[in-house]
Amino acid sequence: MRKTIAAAVIGACLATPAAAQTINNYAFVSSDKDEGRVARSIGVYDDDKYGVFGMFEVSGNKPVYFGKLAVHRELRGGFEAVGETQKKKGEAPEFAFGVGYDMPLPRRAYANIHFLPLHLDGSRVTKEMTVEGFGGIDIGRGYYAEMRGELPFAGERKPSIDVALGKEIKKGLSAEIQVSVGSTRTVRAGIRKQVR
Repeated sequence: MRKTIAAAVIGACLATPAAAQTINNYAFVSSDKDEGRVARSIGVYDDDKYGVFGMFEVSGNKPVYFGKLAVHRELRGGFEAVGETQKKKGEAPEFAFGVGYDMPLPRRAYANIHFLPLHLDGSRVTKEMTVEGFGGIDIGRGYYAEMRGELPFAGERKPSIDVALGKEIKKGLSAEIQVSVGSTRTVRAGIRKQVR
């Protein structure tokens, strides 16, 4: 049963970018020797009521994969119901459920916060409880900045933050640098290509 759940999570993470409205593919070189080179694909699908985010990443000389899928259902006043799942090679799939808030910001910026009080490790409820934040802004002249952070209130997770700064080189192709701070500090540099 556990293998079936894991296969379903991986399949969903792979399928979402393929069916998405917006797809970005990334290729990075990392300062973390275990990561080495990183290949990542992110797909986003949005309509009036639902939003889906899917990511699949492969890194390292002995490839390690990581997949994440998040589904949002709009409620009222910018609030939404949120369900997330993620799977890393060698680990049980994780699930999290809660609520999110899509902050009203100018057109060139976005920010979203999730409160996830219910976490499952495989089929077992854990003591995890987290707040996640996402945001980005089009700075102008082809520059952009993005941020993702996670703040745990319970469980074994450690706080983490990822910040990215990019510059569009030509239409659909950008140079990007990322800094991740959590249990370790990692710098990644590479390109982002928008497929659609």
